[in-house]
Amino acid sequence: MQEPEPRPTSRLLVTCSCCWKAFLYRPEHFFNGSPAPSPECHRQARAEARAESTKLIAAAVIAAIRLNKEKIENSPAVHSKVAESLKLAEMIVSKMKNLG
Repeated sequence: MQEPEPRPTSRLLVTCSCCWKAFLYRPEHFFNGSPAPSPECHRQARAEARAESTKLIAAAVIAAIRLNKEKIENSPAVHSKVAESLKLAEMIVSKMKNLG
């Protein structure tokens, strides 16, 4: 059997595999269990998913209002209005994030 490696004596910089944030750990915290994502990573992922869902719903509502009583077909005019609706929804969600 080989001798185990000695415990590190300096701090270690570790990068989270899910959010890519860097954390600096003391030597006494190196072997406290298996690595796992932080609860903050899960909260951040849920918040991002909510923002995407909100943006999608807002874009759908805006597009539906803008396309009211128009024939829905695969045309440049419809594509343009849908794209503009998505852009407007992104602006709304961005503004809400900045205010909150």
